[in-house]
Amino acid sequence: MNRKFVFFGPTFLSGITTFYATLARGLAPHGIELHRIGVHDHKPVDVGAEGTLISRAGLTDRQLSEALYRATMDGGYDGVFFNIFVDPYTANLARYLPDSMTKILVLHGITSGTYTWARSIRDWLHHTVAIAPRIASDLAAHWGFDTARMTFIPHGVGAPFDAAGRVDPDGGPLRILFAGRVSDADKGSLWIPDILAPLAGVPIELTVAGDGGDRAALERRLASAPFKVTFTGAVAPPVLAELYRGSDVLLLPSRTEGFALVLLEAMASGCVPVASLIKGVTDTSVTDGRDGLLFPIGHKAAATSALRRLAGDRALLRRLSAAGVETATTRFTHERQMATYADLIRRLDGARPPVAPAEDMARWTMAPGFAPRLRSHVPRPLKLWLRTAAERLR
Repeated sequence: MNRKFVFFGPTFLSGITTFYATLARGLAPHGIELHRIGVHDHKPVDVGAEGTLISRAGLTDRQLSEALYRATMDGGYDGVFFNIFVDPYTANLARYLPDSMTKILVLHGITSGTYTWARSIRDWLHHTVAIAPRIASDLAAHWGFDTARMTFIPHGVGAPFDAAGRVDPDGGPLRILFAGRVSDADKGSLWIPDILAPLAGVPIELTVAGDGGDRAALERRLASAPFKVTFTGAVAPPVLAELYRGSDVLLLPSRTEGFALVLLEAMASGCVPVASLIKGVTDTSVTDGRDGLLFPIGHKAAATSALRRLAGDRALLRRLSAAGVETATTRFTHERQMATYADLIRRLDGARPPVAPAEDMARWTMAPGFAPRLRSHVPRPLKLWLRTAAERLR
């Protein structure tokens, strides 16, 4: 099978950027060539694969959309991977690209905003990939997606994330790592100081690997912490792999996640996850008490208790670490992930389901679902409280 696909993805370092690079490398042995098309308004990140980057500077929404359309049509692509919440312009193109191109949406989030955008292009999609069971069930139950046109494909993990050379000391401080975007709205980053404060007297160290809009606030709140704190900023995968191997625990207090690949990366490296229980998401990869510990979203005391337990019971820490390596390296591999994507493309090659006719670019509009909604005017503290409460009630 020789196919050429385009991936509409971000041009900055993010989880979806990493997913793109992984997909490009993993599909190549299956005869599927993957290129990126993205929009940037700052210096883009080189993620090691070919692509077209279009600057938004000086362009109207329509002009930018036309440039994206031309780049896609001129590329001779057999199919397209769409990603919601990268930007509305690339997602909206699903309505205008011909149905001769295989159009696949990969959905990475569980928020109502993510689902609203997905619904806006649903009728023009040949297939939707849900990276977590929660996403597939939500789309089918509430957003009119056909289960026959959805596939659950979890992320996989491979090199450089492994436990080779890992040393687990019996004594010393509990080495805690936070890895990811430093954002309180989704990652719960600003809960970290409150989770760690009650551990006074327990030897711990904290490393924060990542960057984001709430980094400065987190640095201020940890400035007087009575334990060692290190901020590394954003790091490349090989460096992150070393951080996992040099840490005992990955702390992930997220409010929302699409899959949380960092959990698998940490587990493969022998680093034990202590993470929010997001039903149908984090419990897909972590089994509480077997290969990690899960706590209710926003329940800071429960997160503190889990860390205290691991700090005082190194035998338990070692058992969870070994079980996590087994889970990540047997159930969630890159090879299995890529083989499933390749099989999906083969199946769609043989029988693409009907989709809505492509609309005329000469009459371009942005789909109504991409417009700002009333929720965008809700005060942030109230929005975060509502999000946390809704998750706990699931």
